[in-house]
Amino acid sequence: MNIFDLKETDEKTLLQSARNILSEFPVLKELYEDNFLNDLIANRLYHDNFLLWLLSSREPYAYNVLKDISKQLGLLQDSDGVSHFKSKLRSTSEPVLKSYLTELEMAAYYKEKGCDVELEPTIRETGKNPEFKITSGDLEVYFEAKNIFWEEIAQMNEIETQIQGALRKTKEQYVFNIYYTPKLRIGDVPSLKKLVIEKLRSIPNDQELPTSFSFISETDLRAEVRVVGKPNRLPYGYLGAFMKSEAFSVPGGKEIRRKISKKVSQLPKNEACVIVIEPGQMFIHEDDVLDALYGDESAVINLQDHSARLIRKHNGTFSPKINTRLSAVIFFEKKYNGQNQNFTRRKVVYHNPFAQKKLSTEFFDDANVKQFVPVKEEDSVRMVWK
Repeated sequence: MNIFDLKETDEKTLLQSARNILSEFPVLKELYEDNFLNDLIANRLYHDNFLLWLLSSREPYAYNVLKDISKQLGLLQDSDGVSHFKSKLRSTSEPVLKSYLTELEMAAYYKEKGCDVELEPTIRETGKNPEFKITSGDLEVYFEAKNIFWEEIAQMNEIETQIQGALRKTKEQYVFNIYYTPKLRIGDVPSLKKLVIEKLRSIPNDQELPTSFSFISETDLRAEVRVVGKPNRLPYGYLGAFMKSEAFSVPGGKEIRRKISKKVSQLPKNEACVIVIEPGQMFIHEDDVLDALYGDESAVINLQDHSARLIRKHNGTFSPKINTRLSAVIFFEKKYNGQNQNFTRRKVVYHNPFAQKKLSTEFFDDANVKQFVPVKEEDSVRMVWK
């Protein structure tokens, strides 16, 4: 079952499926009781109801997500994890829910390693609440853990799911692809659907394919539609591909720096602090994070001997004058392996050479973890991979 099959499935079937799945995870029944499930199912026509798909589809990916949530909440029982995450884990949108799952996973990870975990501790001086604090012996570390681009991903996800729900099947027997630009908005969906149907209906039978047309609103190009052919066997037309146009840019160092800096303000001064960033559906590479934290790379060329060397500009998040409360940043990737039906995880830890409170490499050591650490030399610090 995919997420678009939900609206074609009756409420009774969805409720029974969700009940059967939740019976295998008792802790999740505290989050998703029948009254909540009924409300969730009533909104099954909304195409961004990712949570309902998780709870009712029995797809291997969905089942493994629920199994992880159950395990992680179990680990955080003495931290009042169920009550704390109840409203967060009721988020229906995929990017929003997954961002909260990163927070849950990281807190549970340190609990499993034997640390005490306090969820959303209050900072007395500011009244702000980092996402969690861990205590291990005399060591205290405060964490922020999120997908830093979740708002942007949520906006794109909503547009994509609404268009796929509106146009994934058409009476007009054509296969078409839609490439959308950053100008496209959720309010454009009805107009785009109307245009696509009208254009498909007006294609002459002898029209040579492929052909294309544009969706323009307020003089802005918002989408390009390419009709690529006719279905071979299916008695209906369908949306073959829906993707971003080349006008979209991948977040670079500047955008990542801005997002991280906003998170730093949530953390206390004079304490060890860590920010975990998870890229989600954004195409962010660990090198992008490296540039954001330590400064963009620039080439310096000696005009006399034509030699060249790379240096970093003084525009990184890590600086001797700002963000010194930040001990490290973790780039966290979690991917689903469909063949083995499990998740793989990888972390890259970037240590702040200017941190007021530094953390040892031993604190982060684990499988699938690599670290970028400062090594003191006579009059400088050299960053090396460990």
